[in-house]
Amino acid sequence: PKKVMYFETLSALPVYFYKKWINSKAEIFVHYHEYTSPEEYHSGMRLQRYFHQLERKLYCQYCWVSHTNQFRMDMFKEDIFPTKIREAMIIPNYPPKKWWIQPKQMLNWPLRIVHIGAFSIASMYVKEFAYWVVEQRGKVKWVIFTSHCTEESRRFILSLKTDWICLEDGVDYENIPMILKEYDVGVVLYKGVIKNHIFSVSNKLFEYLALGLDVWFPQEILGSLELIRENTYPKILALDFKNLQDFDLKAASERFGDANDNTFYCEDALKPLIDKLINNDR
Repeated sequence: PKKVMYFETLSALPVYFYKKWINSKAEIFVHYHEYTSPEEYHSGMRLQRYFHQLERKLYCQYCWVSHTNQFRMDMFKEDIFPTKIREAMIIPNYPPKKWWIQPKQMLNWPLRIVHIGAFSIASMYVKEFAYWVVEQRGKVKWVIFTSHCTEESRRFILSLKTDWICLEDGVDYENIPMILKEYDVGVVLYKGVIKNHIFSVSNKLFEYLALGLDVWFPQEILGSLELIRENTYPKILALDFKNLQDFDLKAASERFGDANDNTFYCEDALKPLIDKLINNDR
């Protein structure tokens, strides 16, 4: 092939050999869905660290390098300095256009809150949010859909023995719209333990938003702060999960102002990459 694309460092080895020993003229594209810091490479799997050493040698020859947001790209470029890359691009992780629906003009009570995805006390505000839900005494109901739940987290949720928190199996990606349309608020719970989380805009944020849900995320997630929307709906709010006793649930749930008309489509985000891949002029 004249063009080869890989995702994440763990896929770098065959591409390195192909470019180095088989087809030196091949155009190489790489996309990183996650940011990995030098410290994480150093302390992580030896295999991944070795692959990263190899890919760094070829970054300057790559046709395309992309991350999901500008924060991660800036850190990445600082990590590999003085190596230069020709095409440093941003591909946000947006859902498909077909997912987008009209936002809810009214929220239901009890407020229906959902979490979809990995679930871990170590890296998320699981305990803090769960205790807050219980303290609401029926004003909210929280349902957790996860196929990657730590045993500690599972035991904790079950130990609460409350009807207001439910732990369910994970959901196939294509079925997410059918599930989320039944809820009012989607939560993102990362504590910001690592830079990859601190400077993230969770794909779940956009998925919740596309399906008309308000979004609540921790104020420590700096990469998402620019998306805050308090005076339109669906709302995007940054919460202090360490002090949820101060959170005004009634104010957060009110509908005022206009419906949010900003949309984020993966078809638009991917167009520059697709154009580059199918362009045969080079």
